[in-house]
Amino acid sequence: MIPHADQALNLLARRLTTALVPDLKSDYAQADGMLTGQLMTVLAAELGYGIERRMQDIRAMQELFVAAALQLSDEPLTQDLVRLSGLEPTSLTLNEVDAAHDELTRGLLALHERVDLPESDSEPGRDERQAINGMIWAYLESHAARHQMPD
Repeated sequence: MIPHADQALNLLARRLTTALVPDLKSDYAQADGMLTGQLMTVLAAELGYGIERRMQDIRAMQELFVAAALQLSDEPLTQDLVRLSGLEPTSLTLNEVDAAHDELTRGLLALHERVDLPESDSEPGRDERQAINGMIWAYLESHAARHQMPD
């Protein structure tokens, strides 16, 4: 086991881009080597913080589902949101965290489909659905900020 895999991958990427790539003969090989080094750097960041970021997403989606369930009168949807709000990964491995994250994301998409309304909609509950839609967009903005690629 490599105790600090993210640091090791960063060191390998740095060596690739500073020591090996400059000695390559063709422009294509140099560009390919630089891209490989950049991808290794992104992978290193993912190894270092990927699970934490996904767990932050999971917590944020769970909070959103609780808040949405309190505002909706649709009983089956509310029950599903309550179930999703308690969903936890079975372990902290990347595969299990990804599985929980994916299930919650599918639930978020289904909820968004139910609350994203055309401007002309005047059905009862419109204000609640608009509020939930706003919460979803706020979550998506925070998600995008958390998952930005490193410079």
